[in-house]
Amino acid sequence: MAGAYRRQWVVVGGVSDYGDASFTGLPSLENAVNDACRIYRVSTRQYGFTGRLLARPEDVDAADQMLFPGQPPLRREVAGSGTARDILGAFNWVRVRGQAQREDLFVFFFSGHGSKENLGYLPACDQSVASHAVGRSGHGQDLPDRANLLAR
Repeated sequence: MAGAYRRQWVVVGGVSDYGDASFTGLPSLENAVNDACRIYRVSTRQYGFTGRLLARPEDVDAADQMLFPGQPPLRREVAGSGTARDILGAFNWVRVRGQAQREDLFVFFFSGHGSKENLGYLPACDQSVASHAVGRSGHGQDLPDRANLLAR
């Protein structure tokens, strides 16, 4: 796969804890960060992607202890906790700092809740169900636009 693309980029987000469900309307998820850590490890270690891992550091530590004992911890590779700003910042990091080009492969993996009301919308860890259900947070609508910018 490495020969087919100039560079390979991955942004992996995992949100297990959405905070107070009475405010967010989103219950916690048991394995979201575990899945994100697995994808991040495989893509960066086995396939040579340059990446950003977005998850709460304490959740990444727990995933490391349970899934990858004896392996180097991922904590030092955490680039944010999975907020909307973190996700958009990681996209910008790929585009601007990484100087992504059309010949590059870009993969975005998100493990967490989605939205039935606003298809394709991914609520970050700092958003409530009310903000994403009506699409007024401003962040979710930016994700497809940001992904399109990577292709330019």
